Amino acid sequence: MEEIIKYEFVDFYPNKESKQKKKKNKFIGTVHIYHTELQLDIRGILVINTKNGVIFSFPHFRYFDDDGKPKKYPLLRFCREEDHEELWNFMKEKVKPIVEERVKSQSGK
Repeated sequence: MEEIIKYEFVDFYPNKESKQKKKKNKFIGTVHIYHTELQLDIRGILVINTKNGVIFSFPHFRYFDDDGKPKKYPLLRFCREEDHEELWNFMKEKVKPIVEERVKSQSGK
């Protein structure tokens, strides 16, 4: 049975801002992917470089709950957990190696 590809990697957009604070986690750019079945562009996926490698974070709003605790409210979330998991697996298996190679080549390491 042929695997149906639901997502396509479009591009990685590196952060060109040179005035970054020295942090353990460093914002290094954003990723753009495309959902082929829904014909949906998903842009602005944050790429953060940590000591353990690249991680992704979907855009979100920060707000405070009734107790004053900060919370994240994602802008994109699939209703079915399987769909959401499939997206994260695509990001880890397909996008992460591409981004890490681009970051490595841009840094000259």
